[in-house]
Amino acid sequence: MSQINRMMYDSQGHTGSTYYALFVVKHTGESFDWVADALVADPSRINSAVLLGEVGTSGKFPIVVPTNLPKGKIYDVVICLQAGVPAAVTDDVQTTYTLNHGSIFGI
Repeated sequence: MSQINRMMYDSQGHTGSTYYALFVVKHTGESFDWVADALVADPSRINSAVLLGEVGTSGKFPIVVPTNLPKGKIYDVVICLQAGVPAAVTDDVQTTYTLNHGSIFGI
């Protein structure tokens, strides 16, 4: 089951902006490709972008960890503001944080 890891807040409230998350293995740089359902060295941004859905018009965006994200790894979670369609490498990074996905021992 997918789980909410934390919330991302748009500092201006509801703006109609679109955000997405990238899950990148901290020490290898591999990204989770949800189309291939695997960690990939150089996936397309379209295949690795996990869309964040806004809660109503609150400006709150739950960051949901994909169910099939491999466990036992430490990820950099990169939140981007999508400038156009589709997601692109030129989209601005809004924030990042570290996610230890798995047990408290990282396994």
